[in-house]
Amino acid sequence: MKNKFGEAMIIRLLLNILFLFGIVSLAYTNGGPIDGSSYQRTGTISPKDNVSVQLVEENLKIKLEGDAAVVEVIYILQNGNDSTKVDFGFPVDISQEFGDPGSANIQYSIADGNAPLNYKIIDDTSEHMITIDDKTSIKCKTTCFVSNLMFHAQEKKCITVKYRIPCSFTDWAVSKTIFPIYYDRRFMYSFSFASGWADGSIGKLSVKIDTSALSEPGIKIKRVLPSYLVNKNPVYEFTMKNVQAAALKDLVIEYDVSEKKLADFFITHKADVSEISIKTSSHLKGNYSPSNMLDGNTATVWAEGVEGNGEGQWIELTLNGTQIGYLGILNGVILSEELYKGNARIASLKVDCYTLNDGVERNMYGDNYIINLKDCSFKEAQNPVQILDVGMFAPISRIRLTIISTYPGTKYEDCCITDLIILK
Repeated sequence: MKNKFGEAMIIRLLLNILFLFGIVSLAYTNGGPIDGSSYQRTGTISPKDNVSVQLVEENLKIKLEGDAAVVEVIYILQNGNDSTKVDFGFPVDISQEFGDPGSANIQYSIADGNAPLNYKIIDDTSEHMITIDDKTSIKCKTTCFVSNLMFHAQEKKCITVKYRIPCSFTDWAVSKTIFPIYYDRRFMYSFSFASGWADGSIGKLSVKIDTSALSEPGIKIKRVLPSYLVNKNPVYEFTMKNVQAAALKDLVIEYDVSEKKLADFFITHKADVSEISIKTSSHLKGNYSPSNMLDGNTATVWAEGVEGNGEGQWIELTLNGTQIGYLGILNGVILSEELYKGNARIASLKVDCYTLNDGVERNMYGDNYIINLKDCSFKEAQNPVQILDVGMFAPISRIRLTIISTYPGTKYEDCCITDLIILK
């Protein structure tokens, strides 16, 4: 049975890349954001002025889906003894680092009972700081979706707000690697906006956060605050009565999607190797041909075919117009531990990477680019080792890998490679 690359291997490969190269590249090379959301925080509807209308109940339901939060909130409002008109708004705090998206990416609706309410969007030009965590504060402006209600004396109203909003995040691309840097997604909701209702209290507050959509492989929940949220996996919830809105901490859900995003990136960027030519200086007779290194099958290998451990033997890829950005290697025979230890593996490689401009071929790394490969355990060997990450805009025509030294096998002299991983 063929053993094709599975999702777990894809994730391991890309996690290694992210850790070893992505963060370093971001720190030391040119780059910029490629995707993101400046929506930092939403919150309880807030009256324009202090009013006698009491917030009797707030029932908040949040469902996280990919990069967005889908929210439904039911508010029960109770008027006092006098009729009154109330202007109130649904607030969105928006940071300004990458421009102000306004309300363009928010799907919003509001209803009084079953009757839809009209609203207008008002942008507050003043800036304020919101606290993300103990170390981070962000400068924001507030956009409000403003509606108004007429209350009769002692009238009670049920207001339903529904919205879908991108969580806060920024993803980056940098010039020296093809791999994007994916940062955490964060949704925040503040109850403090409710302090303008009557005495500033919430009679009954119920919160339910559904994280079931975050249970797929490659997504990890990092933190859910406040700490009194009860984890009933995949739901977090709490209920409180007669609480002062200003005293309540912001609700924060932060989750890491980097594994999932990188796995998706791998799948969409895996090069079509049908146009790539591969040849070697030798290969062992039988089913050990060079094409085995491009078949995506971990049950087949290339083995060199000369006496000794293979020092001086080479593999050459001619790309024939295929644009690539990354080359990795599955070193040795990874089908079984016995075969992995029994055969030789590459210890060091000379890498010649040629670009072709106006008919002139140039070795982009010079003539003495050597990569040393760790003598991995069998478990570690399941992870591809990076050979090249050429980043953006490198028109590579040909790559030659020459074996400089090997780790000897316990049973055989043959030096083997299971697969080459090529991304465009």
